Amino acid sequence: MTARNLPFLRTLPVPQGMQFALGLGALWVGAWVYGTRVTHTDVLLAFSAPSFLHVLAMVLLTAALAPPARRGALVLCVAWVAINWLFESGQHAGLAKPIHQWLQAQCGGWSVCHRSALFFRNGTFDTLDLVAAAAGGVCAWLLLWSSARHTWSRA
Repeated sequence: MTARNLPFLRTLPVPQGMQFALGLGALWVGAWVYGTRVTHTDVLLAFSAPSFLHVLAMVLLTAALAPPARRGALVLCVAWVAINWLFESGQHAGLAKPIHQWLQAQCGGWSVCHRSALFFRNGTFDTLDLVAAAAGGVCAWLLLWSSARHTWSRA
């Protein structure tokens, strides 16, 4: 993928373009690891890598499309970690069944809602995923800080 394939990338300043590219790359690697993790049973962290990469990717993509100020970058990172934690917590044995039943009752024939219900019913809660998501948020904040520390306002 190059700027020629994605014309809007040419309009982004270099740090934002890099953030966008890194975000897409992290999302792709996370999807690949998630899809093939059965073969990664010898690497414990491979099971939590998608959580780490998802938060990292979503923060970088969001920041590339809507560049935050200094405080906004921290809020952005915390927000994506919280979203990931909410979805992970929804897979906990004590919450998954009630969430699944509630979503099924609300869905009607809407397939996106039905698939979300299945996510909670079939998912597996893992504390390491919570840790990995937090680490992804910290890593994303460090990347944002290092790429924009000289251009951020005091806002």
